[in-house]
Amino acid sequence: MLRNLLLTLAVSILLAGCNPIKSDRQDKSLQKTLWAYEQTMRWDELYKAWSFQEEELLKQNPPPDDLSAIKVTGYDQIESPVVLEDGVAQVVVRIQYIRVQRQVLRELVDKQIWRYDDELNTWRRANPVPAL
Repeated sequence: MLRNLLLTLAVSILLAGCNPIKSDRQDKSLQKTLWAYEQTMRWDELYKAWSFQEEELLKQNPPPDDLSAIKVTGYDQIESPVVLEDGVAQVVVRIQYIRVQRQVLRELVDKQIWRYDDELNTWRRANPVPAL
């Protein structure tokens, strides 16, 4: 009996450490934000990707002028979101794109850091959108 209790306690502790997102609200908000960001990248609205950044970061990292010359051809999540600390998550994606005039396929791996804003119940990108 004591062995079963200790085993149950150990499994509970391990499972609690695997999902440190505080609430379903945060988790749902993260999934919704990541989906919206992906749709923005996929559907040629690249300039909107910068609006997902935190305000201070946006001031330091404004969108480039030549985004209309870039076409995203692939956007694939290669790692599920991982919580780094309370209210901070990381997701890794592969972005394939071409510059319209050159027609050469390029690919980059984007390691995105997202920070939760409790007041607005939303996640904001905490690192710059990569240069395409």
